[in-house]
Amino acid sequence: MITQFDKLTLKKIRELLENQLNNSIENIEIKVGNCSYEDTNCTFKINLHIKGTDTSEMADLKKYANLYNIDLSRTHDKYELVGFRTKASKRPFIVKNKIDNKRFIFTEEQAKKYWGSLDSVMNDKLTLTEVPIPQKECE
Repeated sequence: MITQFDKLTLKKIRELLENQLNNSIENIEIKVGNCSYEDTNCTFKINLHIKGTDTSEMADLKKYANLYNIDLSRTHDKYELVGFRTKASKRPFIVKNKIDNKRFIFTEEQAKKYWGSLDSVMNDKLTLTEVPIPQKECE
């Protein structure tokens, strides 16, 4: 019997809610999100998504990919680019590990390393080679 809410209890409740809700509505993916709570009440955020359509994060990625010179057609052996966080300035790219399905956040530089458009990659290399190397003065 639960007499008051704590972090561990709410974590278990979140898992139970997500499992029950995902099995109850066909073609809808349900994600139980953040929770705010006090001793005797709690509030969960619930996000519903129609299966087979883009998530809001993926839609944002498609919208901003050209701005960051990201080529969405490029693939990587270990990582998959799955979303973009519009409010995150330092690590806006969401990446999923293909092996264990864990999600990570990448910086713009990391994303360009794996998914940068070939034109931007070539321009970056040219920029690096164009830097003049100082020569020692002859005496």
